[in-house]
Amino acid sequence: MAFEKITENVENISLLADTPAMTSTELKAEFDKGNKTIKTKFNKLVDDLNAFITTLATKEDVGGTVLYNTSEGQNNDITLNDSLENFDRVKIFYYSGTTGDRVYNSVEVENPNGKKVEITSALGWQNGRMLRIETSIYNLSNTSIALSSGTFANLFDKTINAEGANGSTRIYKVVGYKD
Repeated sequence: MAFEKITENVENISLLADTPAMTSTELKAEFDKGNKTIKTKFNKLVDDLNAFITTLATKEDVGGTVLYNTSEGQNNDITLNDSLENFDRVKIFYYSGTTGDRVYNSVEVENPNGKKVEITSALGWQNGRMLRIETSIYNLSNTSIALSSGTFANLFDKTINAEGANGSTRIYKVVGYKD
């Protein structure tokens, strides 16, 4: 879609003689001429932009298809409401931490079916004295995002004081896109 520039002269009043030999009706029409040109071009531009926005809003690659959505999130296997085979990419939304201290992030995966994705987060607490690093590996296949492995470590005052499997990172939304 190409937008048109105004090429007509809209500064037509400055071209008139200092004392134009026109009737009042002709003079009013001359004053309105430039404004009408601008208004016509502007309205066409608005119509073209509205048509373009409507076209975008109806495409799945703009809004995507929600495949999974929950407010609390999940840190284990997830069942999607459609197969990953039907999408060119997915965006996985996740958070780490507890209510009130959540840190949100997302990861996008191209051609997701049959791939693995790593979700990693780092959280700082206690005025920077504690750092928690979490990582989880998920297998993406058909209608499933399955936890393969996960681990976390807490670094407190430069000492690792806790290690474990499956941290608090939770997937709360998955959106599929067709490009």
